[in-house]
Amino acid sequence: MKDNIMKKCMYMPYEFLEDPDILTLKDRAYNSAISPFDLLLTACNIISQFLIFAFFGSLLALHSPIFIVYSIVSSVIYMQFLKAARNYQQRQKDKTTKLRRKLNYIKNVSSNFDYAKEVRLFNLHKWLEDLANNFFGDYYSVQKK
Repeated sequence: MKDNIMKKCMYMPYEFLEDPDILTLKDRAYNSAISPFDLLLTACNIISQFLIFAFFGSLLALHSPIFIVYSIVSSVIYMQFLKAARNYQQRQKDKTTKLRRKLNYIKNVSSNFDYAKEVRLFNLHKWLEDLANNFFGDYYSVQKK
């Protein structure tokens, strides 16, 4: 899926390559794409969690049935917290997409050997570090709200 998104981006007209709205849409699509392997991995995790719960639940039921009730109630409460956290992340995606894109650009510039000469020549280490710290601060302040 992500390969298809990247192939379509390669055929995008040049005037759209620098448009912030198009870049935001591309980033959102790429980060939302789920590969079949991710679905299989998620299904395996759900099945394994269910089997673990059934095994330890049966052990606890042999000892005391109140433990089963406690573990079911705590699991339901935990799932509600996870659901609220996922909903919050979905609501914050629009605010964090541009910041994540900027952070990814700084990471790519600072780790790409093609830019290493310019970074050293113009002594941009400190500037890139300060820029990244500012964007991280903005990113975390948006996440805290």
